[in-house]
Amino acid sequence: SDTLPEATIEAMKAIYEQLKGVRIALVTTSRGQLVSFEATYPEGLAEEVRKPLQDSLKSVRDMGPVFLPEEAVGVGARWQVESSVLTSGIQVKQTAIYRLVRSEGDAYELETGVALTADPQPLSLPGVPAGVDVALKKMEGKGSGTVAFDLKQLQPLKGSVAITVDQSMRIGQGDDAQDMDQTVEITMTLEGAKGK
Repeated sequence: SDTLPEATIEAMKAIYEQLKGVRIALVTTSRGQLVSFEATYPEGLAEEVRKPLQDSLKSVRDMGPVFLPEEAVGVGARWQVESSVLTSGIQVKQTAIYRLVRSEGDAYELETGVALTADPQPLSLPGVPAGVDVALKKMEGKGSGTVAFDLKQLQPLKGSVAITVDQSMRIGQGDDAQDMDQTVEITMTLEGAKGK
C-alpha cells in the first residue's frame, strides 16, 4: 500500500505543528546571489526538530547559487559557478555549469550540470557510537537538471534535478576498520506554489 501508517502520519503532523512560527528572512541581489539569511525559531521548539532544521537551512543557505553572471547574457549563454558547501557533515566542492535557455523580463529558465567532489576527511555522523572513527575516503557525484524562476519571487517556479553520488568510507579503528562503498541516486522535482 502507498498509504503511510497512521502513527507515522500523526508523528509527522506533530513535527510540522512545531514548525509554526519559524521565520526566514533573506535578501538576494538581482542576479539571485544571497546577501543575507537569518532564521528565527519559536520558543520551546524541541532540539530533535531544531537541529536537523538548522542543518537543512544552513545547507540551503550555503548552496544558494548565483544563477546569473555579472555581465549581461542572452539565451544560449553558459557560465560556471564554483562553491564549497557542508552537507550531511561532508565538506563538498560543487561546480555548476548553467545555460540560459529562456529569458522573458524577470522570468528565466536554466539548464544546469553539476559536479560534486570531496577530499578525504574525518566525519561525525549521527548514530555512530562514541569511539568509532568514520572517515570519507572518496566522493564523486554528477547530475543535471532544469530550473525556472522569476526574480520577483523567492522560490523557483519549477525545476527538476537528478544526481548520482559515489562515495567510499572507512569505519572503525586499526585492523578492525572496514570499507563501505555506496551509490546514492537523488531525483527531485519542484513545483512552486502559484501566487493568488
